[in-house]
Amino acid sequence: MTPLHTLLAAAALAAALTACSSDGCTDNGSSLPLAAFYTSGSTQSLTVPNLTVRGIGAPGDSALLSAETVSQVYLPLRPGCDSTSFQLNYGGQSTAEARTTDTLTLRYRAVPAFVSQECGAMYVFEIGSWHATAHGIDSVAISDPVITNANRIAIKIYMRAQ
Repeated sequence: MTPLHTLLAAAALAAALTACSSDGCTDNGSSLPLAAFYTSGSTQSLTVPNLTVRGIGAPGDSALLSAETVSQVYLPLRPGCDSTSFQLNYGGQSTAEARTTDTLTLRYRAVPAFVSQECGAMYVFEIGSWHATAHGIDSVAISDPVITNANRIAIKIYMRAQ
C-alpha cells in the first residue's frame, strides 16, 4: 500500500468514525413535564414540606419523591396511555401529624418526534386537560401544554395556605 493510499484510508476511517459518533447528542432525550408549586392567588413560589409523589397505576407504584421538601417536581408521562395520574401526599413532618393527599390526572396525546440523527426519536406530549382533587390543591394551570425536552415549568400547581 502506497503512502497516498494509507493516508486516504486513514482519512476515510476518521470520517466514518466521527459520522457515527453519539457525542453530538447532548440534549435531554426525555420529555418530562416540570411542575412547580405556588401559593394560591399569587405568583409566589411555594416549597411543599414532606412531599411524596407516586405514579398511580405505574409499574410497582414506586415513589418519584419520598418525603422530600421541594418547590418543583418532574412528572413523567406514559407514552402508551392517554392519561397519567399522580398521588401527592404532603404535610405533617411525622406520621402522627395530619397529612393531606391529592390526586392529579393529566390527559394528553403522545406524539413521536424525530430529534436528530445523533439523538434519535422521543415523545412530545400535548396536554389537553387535567383534573385534581381539592384537599390542598386550589387549582392547576398548564402554562405550556406542549411538553418537549426543554427544561421549563409546564404545570403550575396552586396550593391553599396551610
